[in-house]
Amino acid sequence: MRMGGSHRFRPRGAKRGVSRRLGWGAAIALAFATGAAAEWVHATTSTSSSQAAPAATASSPPLSVERMSATWHGQSVYMLHNEGSSAMQYVNVYSWSESLLPVLYVGAHIPHDLNRISALAHPPYTLQSGQSLWFIGPPDTKGPFTVIWRTEDRTYYASVRETSA
Repeated sequence: MRMGGSHRFRPRGAKRGVSRRLGWGAAIALAFATGAAAEWVHATTSTSSSQAAPAATASSPPLSVERMSATWHGQSVYMLHNEGSSAMQYVNVYSWSESLLPVLYVGAHIPHDLNRISALAHPPYTLQSGQSLWFIGPPDTKGPFTVIWRTEDRTYYASVRETSA
């Protein structure tokens, strides 16, 4: 038996520390590569506003937002109107604080009794040319609303401020 502590116990089939270090290094490299690949897939398939193109004034539908005198169960109601000649698909409206705002109705005319309808449950929505989208918003608008929509090839966004009625 040797004395001096230079000998460490190692199981018979185990090699010296090189393969063990190489195995952990390969596992860590594989984990980083998997994470990077997942981020790339998410970035190329996501439609968040950070990857959307701002709407160009020449090709985007003119939009207006107006606060309505009607309320829905005591909450402020706003109307987003598509004044352009093209339809907007997959429309979502966000507040200044980036909260998705509930949509009440999409159509040409506001329903007579808003309190009798429920908020629509399945966004996003299609807003045809000349139609309006009624949504619930904050009582005091301090900033613009963000509208995000998609066409056949791109996702667009626009910041729209409330116009006076």
